[in-house]
Amino acid sequence: MPSLNTFCNLQSAALKRFIKEEASNSDNLLHPDSDFSRSRRLSAVDLAAVAYQTEDRSINRSLPILPDSLSDVSLSAISQGRQKIRFLLYSHVFYRMNDLFSSEDDKTFHGWRLLSVDGSELSVSPDGNDMSTYGGSKKGSKHHFYLANPLYDVLNHVYLDLVMQPGSQKNEDSAFLELAQRYEGEKAIFICDRGYEALMTFYRLNQTDKHFVIRIKDESSSTSILKHYPTPDTEEYDIPFDVTLTCKNNSHVKANWETYKYISSYSKHPEFQNGVTELPLHGRVVRYKTVCEGIESFITLFTNLPFDEFTTEDLCEIYRLRWQIELSYRDIKERIGLKDVHGRKKELVIGEVFAKMTLYNLYSRIRNKVENSQEFAERCRNAMKRKWEQKADYAFLITAVHAFLWDSGVYTADKLINLILHKTQSVRPGRADKRKKKR
Repeated sequence: MPSLNTFCNLQSAALKRFIKEEASNSDNLLHPDSDFSRSRRLSAVDLAAVAYQTEDRSINRSLPILPDSLSDVSLSAISQGRQKIRFLLYSHVFYRMNDLFSSEDDKTFHGWRLLSVDGSELSVSPDGNDMSTYGGSKKGSKHHFYLANPLYDVLNHVYLDLVMQPGSQKNEDSAFLELAQRYEGEKAIFICDRGYEALMTFYRLNQTDKHFVIRIKDESSSTSILKHYPTPDTEEYDIPFDVTLTCKNNSHVKANWETYKYISSYSKHPEFQNGVTELPLHGRVVRYKTVCEGIESFITLFTNLPFDEFTTEDLCEIYRLRWQIELSYRDIKERIGLKDVHGRKKELVIGEVFAKMTLYNLYSRIRNKVENSQEFAERCRNAMKRKWEQKADYAFLITAVHAFLWDSGVYTADKLINLILHKTQSVRPGRADKRKKKR
């Protein structure tokens, strides 16, 4: 197992090598025979690295870090040059980094990976040649955006995959199914919040042996899938859910709503073809009480995890851990600079998302390595006036590692690790604070 210093050097060298190799691949350039056929001040490698080097929310505020020989390059030259690079370059770097360092992601829940999927809107400026980005937001209004649908390992804090959709074509169900079907790693449990509760989605996941925990509407909702299904009189329960999905809506189905679920959009599903009219769906429903800011409410989960392997408490904990993907959005947008995308064209937008996810994974793996090290444990034990459990200061780590990657001579790996080990934050489990609302 490499030391902390060696691990930082390995990640830095791998990232820069992959950027250089992918920038040298003509398949990753839009017009390789003309765009980079002559000697130019900004090479494909220089331009490809820009997405990883920018720190500010807007590229207009500050030029990215470039070699001294290119310090006087104009913003327009950089902007025009970046449009000649396909997003495949950044996706290849992202997947290659994951393949190389995935062995470091060793945290599991009883031997299972916990993978969360949740869509996040990224606002973009309108592109006159492509109006597909104009669509309805989750907040109700319409604007130009892309919906990023990442697959996130909540225990190891790394992104594994991504599906991007323009605003007018967003479909979180299809994105989730695509990500689940593409995943070929260790056994995993997919976790989703409300919005993914489609009976046909559950059926397809069962058919492909994909395990999941998905929050559904509570039984008190008029549109809950539990409507007409017999549930216990108790407030909390953990019960089997066995129904038949059907494309028929005859008198027999209507008289047995507790065992049938009519799929009104059956014509769109290939499963209802060649005379097939019924599909069995087996699962498990868990309902439990939770308290937030003194207000009681109920959370209802649908899963296909077996009773004999996962307790009710296990399912509650699995769903609670889903919140890590929400925290990752805060970090990648506010701290790594994805809140404002530096471009309006599809290739630039998708490429920048992959670039920022690559950086996020690099930072997270260094943090994980630091917090699991003996040096960090010793530091926490010896901390003066220590009252709370300690963790690495992630905001500081991002700034320091970024300087280590791109500011030549600012930090050596030894100095970087020493700074991160000594820059910690307090962890206060169970801390609750009322939400601050604007009046």
